[in-house]
Amino acid sequence: MHQLTLTPSATDAGLTMSSREIAELLELRPDSVKRSIERLVERGTIVHPPLVDEPGADSMGRPRITQVYLLDKRSTYIVVAQLSPEFTARVIDRWQELEAKAVAPALPNFGNPAEAARAWAIQFERAEQEALKAIESSKALALAAPKAQALDTLVHDRKEDIKPPLYPGSFWQTAAAS
Repeated sequence: MHQLTLTPSATDAGLTMSSREIAELLELRPDSVKRSIERLVERGTIVHPPLVDEPGADSMGRPRITQVYLLDKRSTYIVVAQLSPEFTARVIDRWQELEAKAVAPALPNFGNPAEAARAWAIQFERAEQEALKAIESSKALALAAPKAQALDTLVHDRKEDIKPPLYPGSFWQTAAAS
């Protein structure tokens, strides 16, 4: 199987797969994959992915620049399902590999005090941000609780005042006529 690379992007996880990588996995021509991506964009099935220049080599080994699309996970699945359902499993496996590499935290060099301090500071800031988010969420919930209670009370009190719908042939109208 081909070795694919991590490419940073604007997606949440920061992982993308290039149209060239998809072509290699599916054993298709890269231009065919790019055309399929463009058709899916035209139909509104996927959002238009960024197009970037990627260095490479032609069949004779000469250096050349190729334009490739960088797709997020969802778009990759859609493109592969469109092009080759039997290779969808390969792409799913590759995404799991990419995610496992991205999730696995690299341990800092604890022999270097500056690197260890940076790692500690980053971890401390993340924990502090999560705590602030939790506090903000609880404040928002506390603010909304009285409003929800008032709405529940209003709906419960008004339940007896609500009349059933009257339209020709309805159960309520025929029962009232009897």
